[in-house]
Amino acid sequence: MTENRRARDAVAAFADIASVLAESLELPEVLRRIASTVLALSAADSVSVLLRRDGEAEFVVHERGVGGPRLRPGYRFPVRPQILELLEHRRAPLVILGVQASPLVPDEIRRQHVVRDAVVVPLRAENELIGAMSIAYRELPERWPLDPALLTALADHMAVAVRTAQLRGEARRSSEQLQQSEKLSALGRLIARVAHELNKPLTTTRLLVEMLEADNPPPRILTHVRAIAHEMERASAIVADLLLLARKRGGEFTAVPLAPVVREALGDHARDLTSAGVRVAVDLPADLPPVYADRRGLYHALSNLILNAIQALAKSEHADRRITVRAWLERAGAGEQHANERPDASGRGRVVLTVADSGPGIRPDALPHIFEPFFTTKPAGEGTGIGLAIVKEFVDAVGGEVHAENSPHGGAVFRLTLPVAGPAGAPPQEPEARDGPPSDPPVARSEEGGPTPAAPEAGPPATSEAAPAQPGQTPRAIRVLVIDDEPGLQRALRRVLEHFGCEVTTSSSGEHGFALASSGAFDIILCDIRMPGLDGREIYHRLQRVAPAAAQRLAFMTGDTISDEVRLFLKATGRPTLAKPFGRMQLAAFLRRMGAMEGV
Repeated sequence: MTENRRARDAVAAFADIASVLAESLELPEVLRRIASTVLALSAADSVSVLLRRDGEAEFVVHERGVGGPRLRPGYRFPVRPQILELLEHRRAPLVILGVQASPLVPDEIRRQHVVRDAVVVPLRAENELIGAMSIAYRELPERWPLDPALLTALADHMAVAVRTAQLRGEARRSSEQLQQSEKLSALGRLIARVAHELNKPLTTTRLLVEMLEADNPPPRILTHVRAIAHEMERASAIVADLLLLARKRGGEFTAVPLAPVVREALGDHARDLTSAGVRVAVDLPADLPPVYADRRGLYHALSNLILNAIQALAKSEHADRRITVRAWLERAGAGEQHANERPDASGRGRVVLTVADSGPGIRPDALPHIFEPFFTTKPAGEGTGIGLAIVKEFVDAVGGEVHAENSPHGGAVFRLTLPVAGPAGAPPQEPEARDGPPSDPPVARSEEGGPTPAAPEAGPPATSEAAPAQPGQTPRAIRVLVIDDEPGLQRALRRVLEHFGCEVTTSSSGEHGFALASSGAFDIILCDIRMPGLDGREIYHRLQRVAPAAAQRLAFMTGDTISDEVRLFLKATGRPTLAKPFGRMQLAAFLRRMGAMEGV
């Protein structure tokens, strides 16, 4: 090859690399184009590009000539310290004569390589070794076609191309994440408004249905009433799931024993399990340590996994319909690590929780997308695609892992790895699993995480909440003011509150409600937050100025539990808050907590 020909080839090579740098290509294509150019210039049998990945070298691109060795891109192998030390401190190419006998070449590469000699060129960007280019020959020619200085310059340009492509990829991912974040933020605001509007009729329906059930209607009517209640609970659960998905903020993380939460989640699905003919097996060691989690988030994650399994089994043709919940402690450094699972760095180990079913399993094409929001394998109208997304949101928030797979014996298996709570985290006192109606249902309050929907009741409500008056006392009706712009909800609240023995006044506008509240004639003021005109926030601020005693009797009702403005307002005021949709039992417990209706 004449000097002129070499010069022309070098210019052409640099022009080709310049065009690659100017194009918006994916990194593998950038490297393939440059490797092809080097292969043509060097008359080699193959050219490979290796990049450093977490202490290993990965073949990213492998271009070969006729009869050249075959290597699979994506193959990784440990890098020998000797060759790293050599490449870290040089820019010139490293010639390895006798690859099969060289201690610098890993055994895995020697077994796959049919070449004898190789020229390894460091790839450096910003004074950092990011990889290497390997130019392999079955026999290195006596007169090498490439000048070492030219090869070093080509390698420098390749490194720049690699770093440019990496930066473009990072910028694109950041842009996509920003766009996704903006979309989710807008979605969250939309969900907050939609949930607020939906939770009003859901609250009205729930209160009226519960009152109908308490009236002991004929069995035929009672069946229809309970069917309505069941469908209403499904609608409430969908709204609650949407709120959980849109909220995306941390809860109260502490040490949580797993067994009570598992029992509670299974207990809340007892009716569905029975109707679907599903048997449940639970295997939880007595000495299982508590996990570091938000208890409410853990409950929702388990509840969604159990519901998902029930729905899969309900349509299964197998007679043996079974859900198995297992958990065990996986010690640090012990046990088989699941694919793609992060190693435990705490030294305390982690708790592995699996929920398996004997159903049809998950379609292979659906597995990669199973945790994506709004992705569902169910027919239209049967699934929302948010249950498993909520599971992943929770697990990501606690620093755990979640994986879905099909069992070799049939059915789906969901595997959660959760961090073990540290010694400083004392396990909270856990309630027993509920087998019937709770004596004091959870009530949402304006705490650090903002209000959260009260848990649904289990079983039918009590037939009477009123307690008898003490001897020698004349009971006085509790005076309640309800301020809400929904006439239907006003009527439902009036009926329930009067059933409790309260004296009820209602107002459908903020101005009129404020005038009534400021009179000081009421023991309790139940006020919606979002209303046209004068809303609940402004009513509270005005009462603080003109009737502070009335402001201390005010409690809020809201169907918006995720918007920052409402959350921050409730946190600042510290006023009790009842999250819609609520039922008769939640309302009674809420009033008891306000200290105004002892015995109700």
